[in-house]
Amino acid sequence: MIDFGLLGFVQRAPEWMRPGTGVSGEVALGPDPDAYRAGITDIATRTGLIYPWRIDRIVVETAVRVPASPEDCLRCNNPALATNSPNRRAFRDTRVPRPETDWPPGEMLRYYLHCTLLSRIPRMPDARDEHPRFAAPPDA
Repeated sequence: MIDFGLLGFVQRAPEWMRPGTGVSGEVALGPDPDAYRAGITDIATRTGLIYPWRIDRIVVETAVRVPASPEDCLRCNNPALATNSPNRRAFRDTRVPRPETDWPPGEMLRYYLHCTLLSRIPRMPDARDEHPRFAAPPDA
């Protein structure tokens, strides 16, 4: 877990990261409700990590896929790593994400959620967050 003002977790931290290690940089949050709700990490089942947010704007980014730099491939231990072409990117607003129509073949797709945090007090998972695979049948 990294403390950056809010609580969060990552399933696969870099090998060099150890408890108490200081880090600096930008934080990008990627919501992963399925992993959290399925309880596949102990930290998620013991710690409240659900914050209330208001989505103010959704921006779609599409870009041509290009190979990442050799340095990034080495750092990520992935020789096939791809990234966005900085010269061939497009951004547009959308009201509803639709990957099936937003995603041009052979390109990368990202959604940027511009949000307002409504409370810094996280809550624990409850029945609202139960993963559909593990939910009790409605007639149970």
